[in-house]
Amino acid sequence: MGKNNFFPGPDNGRGRSRNGVTPIIEGVFLMTKDRIIPYEELDDYCEFCLEPLSYDATYDSAYCAGCNEWREEPCTDPKCQFCTDRPKHPFDRR
Repeated sequence: MGKNNFFPGPDNGRGRSRNGVTPIIEGVFLMTKDRIIPYEELDDYCEFCLEPLSYDATYDSAYCAGCNEWREEPCTDPKCQFCTDRPKHPFDRR
């Protein structure tokens, strides 16, 4: 896989000046589904469908609503208050 440079316009990443400040776009990004995701935020997105992850406080775990899958493995503690009753899929009814 090669490296691609992305320049959003003919100004090589520099936007219009606002109040004397010219914004510059720098960094590593993933461009997909009409959005740009900064590299630092990729952990907040599903690795399969690239939708933002959600968090379920009841089970202390991140999940993808689009895939209906947990994105964190349950722990191995049989007495864990979060993992012992966690359903196989986030939207499964008990």
